[in-house]
Amino acid sequence: MSVFFLRKKAVLCVVFILSFVVTASSLFYALIIGRAQVYKHNQTFYFLVSQNPHIEASSLTIKAENGAGYLLEKDGNNYVALSVYLSETDAKKALESAKHRFTEITYIPVTSENLYFITRGEKINAQETVNGLKTLLTGIVLLDKEIYRLEKGATQQSTKRVIKDLSKTIVFLGKENELFQVLGKNTTSIVGESLENIVYLKDLRYLLCFLCDEYTRICAKFSR
Repeated sequence: MSVFFLRKKAVLCVVFILSFVVTASSLFYALIIGRAQVYKHNQTFYFLVSQNPHIEASSLTIKAENGAGYLLEKDGNNYVALSVYLSETDAKKALESAKHRFTEITYIPVTSENLYFITRGEKINAQETVNGLKTLLTGIVLLDKEIYRLEKGATQQSTKRVIKDLSKTIVFLGKENELFQVLGKNTTSIVGESLENIVYLKDLRYLLCFLCDEYTRICAKFSR
């Protein structure tokens, strides 16, 4: 009997300790967040993706159909993105249009919410980070419009001019802020070949997927 009560007492002690740790951690987290510098933010991108488990084959098929063929990782799952949209309405329209050409496709929303700058360094650089994200989002909107223009018959010369200016802006952003360094380097690589040859819709769609993916990656650093 005494052994039973001792075990029961031990279990209660463990439960109490765990409860205390969880409560203390929650209070500490709340205290940290309460002292954070908050940037009210809510941005969603809608990726049109293939759920085909054969990633490599799916990517080649999508590129052949002028899709991005961008490899996207979301919540531990891998997808191949055909394109990305800035509104759910456009994503739904694209999904309906693509259903007859592709199987196992859907769209997934990727949202970045409020940003929390907690450490001293983050707070000092908060405005610079926010300005960088605003610049990147402006570039994303511009590229989205340029894709539409090219679909409707815009000239190669005008599209190359827009893409060249966009690339310069993002590269400069990468040099000014280390958070955007990967973005700047990879943008140069992606854009380079297109500017020297023909600009294809699939290349612009790939670039747009990459920019949106990087935007959410950077935001995730401050989404506590």
